[in-house]
Amino acid sequence: MSWDFFIVNRMSLRDLDMPPTLRSHQELSALFIVTARVQVCPGFHVLSRRDTKSRRGEVIGRAEDWTRQENGVITNSLMHRSVKCEMTLSLRQPEFACHSCALLKRQCGKDLFGCLPTTGISKFKKESIMNDEQLKLKILQERKHKVNGIKREHRLRETIREEMIVLTEDTHTDIKSIFDTSNSSRLCEENNDLIRMWEEQVKVLKSKGPRGRRWHPKMIRMCLSVWLRSPKAYEELKKSGLLCLPSGRLLSMYKNNAESLPGLNDNFLEWMVKEAERKKLPQEGWNGGIILDEMAIQEDLQLKFVNGEAEIVGLVCLGELNADMQTLISGTEQASPATHVLQMLYLGNTGFRFPFAHWPTREVDPATLYTVFWDAVKWLRKGGFHVSYCGLDGGQANRTFVSMHFKGKDPVKEKFTTRNLFTYEPMVFYMDPWHNFKKIRNGIEKSTASAKATRDLQIGDGKIQWRYWKEAYRFDQEQHSLPLHHKLKLEHFDLTPASRMRNHLAEHLFFRVSTLSSY
Repeated sequence: MSWDFFIVNRMSLRDLDMPPTLRSHQELSALFIVTARVQVCPGFHVLSRRDTKSRRGEVIGRAEDWTRQENGVITNSLMHRSVKCEMTLSLRQPEFACHSCALLKRQCGKDLFGCLPTTGISKFKKESIMNDEQLKLKILQERKHKVNGIKREHRLRETIREEMIVLTEDTHTDIKSIFDTSNSSRLCEENNDLIRMWEEQVKVLKSKGPRGRRWHPKMIRMCLSVWLRSPKAYEELKKSGLLCLPSGRLLSMYKNNAESLPGLNDNFLEWMVKEAERKKLPQEGWNGGIILDEMAIQEDLQLKFVNGEAEIVGLVCLGELNADMQTLISGTEQASPATHVLQMLYLGNTGFRFPFAHWPTREVDPATLYTVFWDAVKWLRKGGFHVSYCGLDGGQANRTFVSMHFKGKDPVKEKFTTRNLFTYEPMVFYMDPWHNFKKIRNGIEKSTASAKATRDLQIGDGKIQWRYWKEAYRFDQEQHSLPLHHKLKLEHFDLTPASRMRNHLAEHLFFRVSTLSSY
């Protein structure tokens, strides 16, 4: 059964990457579910029916009458929308306008909102064609702008007087001569990046404003490395005033320059090769392994607009082979929102790291993980990267995935080593030990004397309980002026759902405080 559906007579749901034909009741139900979640963009509230025009005189926004019914109460309102309105909103933030309407709201005049009288004066209108009322209004506006300018100048002078240090004329002359006569050639010989940082700071401080700043690629790369590790730390460094740095929004634009689609993308491989060549990676750096991990995400669907067309983002996407297998198993073609993300990262023998692919999943099964992994190994060989090992945690799906390579043999006896399907060289699998240590720590935490305890761990006749570890920590902190285990904090023992997932807390407990177990 074919179908066709439009929203406000302007947009078809086929643009949302839905199948053109319905083959089952499940697909029809899924179509209604997606349709019910799509929200129409209302634009923004105004008090004037005047159309918004561009500088060329083209109409870019129109007012519309909207009628809404909430809790049985009908309300009428005047809304203003862009002629290029995307018609739909983000599924996560349905209360906001679309991008085109939000941009129009920032560009339109204040008279649309009733802030100025409808006979407001345009600053581009000539005084020779104004009447008396318009001339008086313009004079009042100019006086108001002058008063506001004087107030802003006074506030700036007070801020400068409070925060700046006033130097004597001799000190100012000495410091200026030191910077003017600095030997930049000697700095270049010692540290070329240092002089580049200095030149970048001088250049941006001379610019008229943030919009006129242009940054060196090395400066952007350095700021990106800090921002990606800790956005809060980067913002603190930026607000400190010690350095003039790019904004987080600009860094986000650079980060999203390459479109990140699920699966193996050739543009990412090209980027990966260029990054390796830029760092002058030695030959042994082109050999390494794949680190894979699956993490939980919030289940949600988003609408992504590309060239005016909308598509749904957030559905499970593990390739055509997985989709065909699921169709054969279930007998129907159905799309489901993802609850996890499988990510793969390349780690070279010299420390080169590059995350190159991800797949939205609903807890990937071992068979799919097997095909996806070897597709990634083959795909990396096209860029010159050779994979000789694989690192993963000790989850059940991962253990089954590793066992599939040994055809019924014991992986321990085989030393977790098999053959590469493409080069027939050794391929080593190793489990992340920190994941197992974390599971052991979480198991000990559940071993208590309570009747509701889910664990009762013992060694011979002795019991292993979490309170023994906690009491040993308190004894060390209260009885010793210099605690033996100064790296331990309360967060190591009073665990929360988030801290139970932190590997480093289990590492501190087992390796740096091993004497606690003998208390």
